Amino acid sequence: MTPVDDSSGTASPALSLKRKTGPLGCAGCIGSLFLFVFCSLFFAAGATLLWFATLGPMLKMAIAQTWVETPCVIVSSEVIGDDTFTVDIRYQYTFNDRNYDGDRYWFFTGRTSGKKSKEAIVAQHPPGKKTVCYVDPKQPDESVLNRQFNTSLLWGLFSVPFLLVGIGGYIGILMSRRSKPAALQSPEEFDLAGRSAADREAQRHSSVLMTADTDFDDDDLEEEPGPTTLSPSSSRMGSFIGLLIFAVIWNGVVGVFIAMRMRDWLQGKWEWMPELILIPFGLIGLLILFGAFHTFLALFNPVPVLTLSRRLIPLGGTANLSWNFQGSPRGIRMLKITLKGTEEATYTRGTDTHTDRSTFYEQVFVEASEPAQIEQGQATVEIPTDTMHSLNGRHNKIVWQIHFEGEIPNWPNVTATFPIRVVPHE
Repeated sequence: MTPVDDSSGTASPALSLKRKTGPLGCAGCIGSLFLFVFCSLFFAAGATLLWFATLGPMLKMAIAQTWVETPCVIVSSEVIGDDTFTVDIRYQYTFNDRNYDGDRYWFFTGRTSGKKSKEAIVAQHPPGKKTVCYVDPKQPDESVLNRQFNTSLLWGLFSVPFLLVGIGGYIGILMSRRSKPAALQSPEEFDLAGRSAADREAQRHSSVLMTADTDFDDDDLEEEPGPTTLSPSSSRMGSFIGLLIFAVIWNGVVGVFIAMRMRDWLQGKWEWMPELILIPFGLIGLLILFGAFHTFLALFNPVPVLTLSRRLIPLGGTANLSWNFQGSPRGIRMLKITLKGTEEATYTRGTDTHTDRSTFYEQVFVEASEPAQIEQGQATVEIPTDTMHSLNGRHNKIVWQIHFEGEIPNWPNVTATFPIRVVPHE
């Protein structure tokens, strides 16, 4: 087990009350750019599907209300398709003393399930039947048999969730540019690491006074004696179930549209627009499934059990940490335990609440590669004097956590995060 010298830890401002620049700002720009691209993908896919499946056909249907009713004769009619179906009806008509051929029954161009409804339409239009079609007087070669609304046009409404994701993301980006976080507008900024001891002490006390709803009261500071077993911030089973549900919903929606196109793909029939939309969403679905499978494998990892010698650790104080496993840790090749202090600043962007996070302290205090040291051991957790205690304010939080990571070759790593409570000086 290799202890890491305290000098390797990093301490940055424990509580920042204005937006940081530099690396954090760059990270924000990269995050905004990624969000813009992500939302654009959703918006483009949703808008394209909505236009071609619903809005475009409905616009043509409205225009066709002014077309000229013209006698025609059905030449042929049949239902085409294997898994999804459409009608193929061909007819002939005469307009301004010229003969024309038509093959448009309605303005919906996709294929859907429900073969019986298509067969009923074909039965109503047998070859040789005399009926009427509607002809565009400006372009007589444009015609249609049915210019009425049909429920197939509602397929485009499946795109509405994609549009909402894209539009919501755009609104969030715009609001983030226009509004500055109220929680980060103070002209002061804590810089506990770069000040004298007296200044740091005065600044630390003022920080407590500035936060009305602090995480502690007199009862909280009365520590119960004895060790405590730490609880992880999240469960493996919960992560797996949540990701699995998301994968089922995502791939279920995308799978409907892929199934509609699968038969054409097997016959070598490709249409660039549907494929351009479906392929990215299909790949995302595969990545989500891979993530769900990855978390499923992690369920079989040994469970780390961490015990701390005291429930509350004061600034400048120490506590003994011991660990072992439920299950065999023989597959773990490297163990690393890290103490992290994180600042969270929460503010509002429009109707959305956004939280910025930055790590102001990080110290690796356990590194082990020997099986005996990995299986169980002890170490000392030391909280620096010149940082900030745990805090749960309305807009700002200070969170202390122990990050536990066991590296397993060719398998999901053992990872867990354990919150701890750091209190003001004793």
